[in-house]
Amino acid sequence: MLYPIELRVREREAEFKHAKNQYRNQCPLSPGAERRPRNPHQLALDSLFGELHSTELESDPRTQAMDVFEAVKSRRSIRAYSAKNVNNESIEMVLRAAMAAPSAGNEQPWEFLLIRNRETLERISAAHPYAEMVRHAPVAILVCGNLTRVRHQDYWVQDLSAATENMLLAAHALGLGSVWVGIHPREKRVAEIRSVLSLPEEIIPFAILPIGHPGEEKPPEDRYDAQRVYREQWGHQ
Repeated sequence: MLYPIELRVREREAEFKHAKNQYRNQCPLSPGAERRPRNPHQLALDSLFGELHSTELESDPRTQAMDVFEAVKSRRSIRAYSAKNVNNESIEMVLRAAMAAPSAGNEQPWEFLLIRNRETLERISAAHPYAEMVRHAPVAILVCGNLTRVRHQDYWVQDLSAATENMLLAAHALGLGSVWVGIHPREKRVAEIRSVLSLPEEIIPFAILPIGHPGEEKPPEDRYDAQRVYREQWGHQ
């Protein structure tokens, strides 16, 4: 399924291709001249994103995302959320970011369980000692490892960690708040969440991410520490 913005980009790209062909026919180059036509797809994107404040595009979360470096530097763990709902388009974008993560041998051992039911969110919050905020979120996503997909033993944890970080950054870039609530490898927490959500044995609950519109503000933190950076050999700075 194409998002409305994707359809608009394709339409605008076709318009620029047509315009470029007309220009070439009407304005032939003089001898020795150099033409550097811009990519029609990029022209289409530039044109559409210049209309960000139009009513038609404001509803599409893809037009609102921040720069990746800004998202990395300003992301914080958000544990309070407003009552405003999170639309399905934003959730799909977060999930697409998750599945864009690298994985060992491209095994992609992840599964995701989307939870909006208030009673279920309450039960998850009660089952996990550090998941109090889950009961207040409009939606949560359970990140799971599917052991039947694992071909490279023990790397699935790294794979899911990469996917989870992508989700946090995507949510923040869309103006949403979230926090990484770990489940695996604590056996008791794994068992409790498995029981609440009826997970089969081959599915390991790895982490849960409550997601909502932020109900708190936290300033960015610069955590860079040059003393932890070594060059060529351990201890050489």
